[in-house]
Amino acid sequence: MAEVIDLTNNNRCRVEIMGNPPAQQRPRKGKYVRFYTPCGKAKMAFQAEVAMDLAVAGTSVPVFDVAVPGTVVVKFYMRRPNSDFQNGNRAGFLKAMVAFVRPIKPDIDNLAKFVLDALNGVVYVDDRQVVKLGGYKWLDTEGSCGGRTVVEATAFNELMDLPNN
Repeated sequence: MAEVIDLTNNNRCRVEIMGNPPAQQRPRKGKYVRFYTPCGKAKMAFQAEVAMDLAVAGTSVPVFDVAVPGTVVVKFYMRRPNSDFQNGNRAGFLKAMVAFVRPIKPDIDNLAKFVLDALNGVVYVDDRQVVKLGGYKWLDTEGSCGGRTVVEATAFNELMDLPNN
């Protein structure tokens, strides 16, 4: 489920999508030597969910005009394994000494690629508008720890977003 958290003057958008974050998969060779991307249906579902909730919030899609460069920060909260819970099931509490960060699959670059491609035409016209990208990958600690993706997109601000060489 996607939820529009904040949307002001079409310069900031924060969306939370419940469920384990999907990753971009490598292209596969299909019948008759044609290539396809196996995550195409998941990407369209992700995009449709965000678009529907942006429409419910009363904003036009895409949020950012084609001339607006953007900054995107994506926080991936990965689904916790059952071994992190007492008694080994999700009905119990988290164990006392479980890690918040672990180097687990999928890779963060594949997670980010999936989200950036899925938000084409919804948050921005094309992902080439994104000039600054940040990403975090943690294990979820809220609710049933089933995972979620939080996307924060803002208009690029030269005074705030340029590095201090």
